[in-house]
Amino acid sequence: MNKRMLRENNSWALVRLYPIAKRFDGGNAGIELPQIDDEWRIGAITKKGIPILNLRTHHGTLLTFDQVRNFDAINCILVLKELANIGGRDLWFTDLPSDTGSQSARHTVAKFLMYAKSRGYTIDKLVDMLDSGMTVRQFCSAVFSN
Repeated sequence: MNKRMLRENNSWALVRLYPIAKRFDGGNAGIELPQIDDEWRIGAITKKGIPILNLRTHHGTLLTFDQVRNFDAINCILVLKELANIGGRDLWFTDLPSDTGSQSARHTVAKFLMYAKSRGYTIDKLVDMLDSGMTVRQFCSAVFSN
């Protein structure tokens, strides 16, 4: 993760967490509730980490950089290495389920395809571009600069 880019360009930004935080009724011993893809505000980023605050529930914490896998600036998604959990007044982290890595890859591809579609690309056009012998860097540059 590029900490400097995150620090310079995204303090006070609104982001979503991936994976989406699990919710529990009353705390960690409560019944699991349906997930809500909440917006979180990033505070002033320091050397110690990234302060985040859930705008709907007001749960907040300081994420260490070790807890963050990646920051998707295009879609404003903070990809975590751990699963955030909220319930009652508590916010805590647990290990990710074993299949989350593949879910993360699918999520990233889906977001990329949605972005490419919004820029006028079809799947066939993207495949043709890749088949033309472009490098991945050239491909991404072409799509993101369009």
